[in-house]
Amino acid sequence: IEWKFPEGEYKFYFSLAQLESQNSSEYFEILTEENKSYKISLSEIPKQKWKDFSISLNIKKTFKLRCATNNNFLFLGSPMLIKENISKPNVILIVIDAMRKETLGCLNESWSVTPNLDELCKDSLLFTNHYANANWTKPSMISLFYGEYASNLGITNPGFPVYDYEKEIFYKNSEKGMINIFRKNGYFTKSIMNNVFLLEYTGVGVDLGFHSIQQIGKDFYDTEEITKETLHFLNHHPKEIPFFLHINYNTPHGPYEPPIPILEKVNILLNNISLSNVYKKYLAEIYYTNLQIKIIIEELKKLGELENTWILVTSDHGEMFSSHHTFEKNGITGTLYGHGQTLYEEELAIPLLIYVPEKFRSKIKNWIWKKPSSNLSILPTLLSLLEISNRPEVKGVDYSSFFFDNENTSQIQKEIIYAEGRMMESILEYPYKYIRYFPGYTNLQLQGIIPPILEEIYDIEKDVLEKQNLITNFELLSHMREKLKENRLTKNSFHLLFPENHKYSGSFFTKGEIYWIENTGKINYTVQNRFQISFQTQTIESSELIIYTTYPILEYTLNFYDQPGKYKIGKWQIPNGEQREKEFEFLEANSHLKPISKNLPLLYNDMKLSQGVYSTKEERVSSEVKNILKSWGYIHE
Repeated sequence: IEWKFPEGEYKFYFSLAQLESQNSSEYFEILTEENKSYKISLSEIPKQKWKDFSISLNIKKTFKLRCATNNNFLFLGSPMLIKENISKPNVILIVIDAMRKETLGCLNESWSVTPNLDELCKDSLLFTNHYANANWTKPSMISLFYGEYASNLGITNPGFPVYDYEKEIFYKNSEKGMINIFRKNGYFTKSIMNNVFLLEYTGVGVDLGFHSIQQIGKDFYDTEEITKETLHFLNHHPKEIPFFLHINYNTPHGPYEPPIPILEKVNILLNNISLSNVYKKYLAEIYYTNLQIKIIIEELKKLGELENTWILVTSDHGEMFSSHHTFEKNGITGTLYGHGQTLYEEELAIPLLIYVPEKFRSKIKNWIWKKPSSNLSILPTLLSLLEISNRPEVKGVDYSSFFFDNENTSQIQKEIIYAEGRMMESILEYPYKYIRYFPGYTNLQLQGIIPPILEEIYDIEKDVLEKQNLITNFELLSHMREKLKENRLTKNSFHLLFPENHKYSGSFFTKGEIYWIENTGKINYTVQNRFQISFQTQTIESSELIIYTTYPILEYTLNFYDQPGKYKIGKWQIPNGEQREKEFEFLEANSHLKPISKNLPLLYNDMKLSQGVYSTKEERVSSEVKNILKSWGYIHE
């Protein structure tokens, strides 16, 4: 195998293993130019075990790998070719699943269960009003790693599976991801986690592109294994290669089952503080994770790497505990407590701190950002703090100028914070938060526990507990609706155009589920459920109904009640029915299309999100992952 690389001094790291031991006549060879090679006899390679190698190479033009063996299998593992003398700081991103903002002691004036993280806060950039961009793990983490809403990348989130048509859209955007950016800038990228939503093979996740991933498991006791594997990585990773390390602790995600000694310790810390028993169990798991992070910090100190490492600590979402915002037999968790079913502050407000190594602290002028910020802004801010300029445009706000320079803080744009959930979304223009439920969101999905409330507005500065819905303030409602429209998700939309001088009534069904509806003419419509609407045109003027879909699926059914169901489809104006089996392939057209026919309606899909992807295959979730989701309380049938 041969590659071409720019001339220079390189270090080649790799591992070799073989199935059977062989004699010295067989070998593995590395060639960098004519007559210059490095040979490794297969007799040196252990049987069915990895052996690590590190070789300095001078590459003039080409880099070749060759294996000389007759009937053996030789395996090459984790090859890394890195230019020498790279001087860049390391980065560790620690995500503590389901950690609410106030559980970080340095953000809470009343009590603390995070003494070790509080110590880290002293030398950290602190965001005191920080938010997740989704209320459960998959969309939230994708938004964090990409600086873009998960749904805008194709990964919709009403349910757990990730379908093939979503992956096709998502991987077209892979160049924009945080991990790819760090890889291109000379970093080795590693993830140590228990998170099924960041793995493609599970059927519920996607591949983010790490060089190496270790999926530890799912249970509370896996937390110690994550710490153990992290220490192993820190002690064995070559010091001359900068790394980006993602650590995902699933503790304190429910169920809350801390060891008794840990719970007893937390009860002492919270003596005379009035908190529910279940919340104290949750806090005990946070305290336990705080202890694990201390072990990692101490190891970095021992290795002399702490002052060469930026450390971020945040979460993917919060956790619901207030009885006035949650309910028994929740449609997602099946319990009174949890997340993923509302967009209130308890589920969205999370911590964020960025530890600054000592040699970089002289550049910092401001240490605390008090205005609203979100995980969407972590990517642009982190890249600027590290002075990485080789990167694509992303959403979010770059806060680095605030931390570096007192004088330019007024120029930082106000962050309008969008969050997505299952058939719901919210927009925060501080102090007002607007929550909208998708058409078809009904109490049927919630097992009849609560009535359907399709819009909510709260002043989160005055109404901290979000109890007073301001939806009757029509001026405020109109403003917040417009703000959401400006920041809503990119979706495919069906355009149904009706010609003049005809009246129509009928129904439209979309398998992609309804996200948003725009009525550009005088058309009466009624949402039947999340898949279907009925409509009736009222005037003889031409009119248009635009139906945005949650999923990028083109399958549909259009029926007319009082006349033959003839209409045309797509940019080619093909009469419906003639290509019925593959009709969706002819639907694509741009949103500026106008009907040519004066006698027939026209239906087309603008494909803004799909970008020409037509796949209809569906991914199935493995039984292994279903069991994990059940143990977490996500699936409870």
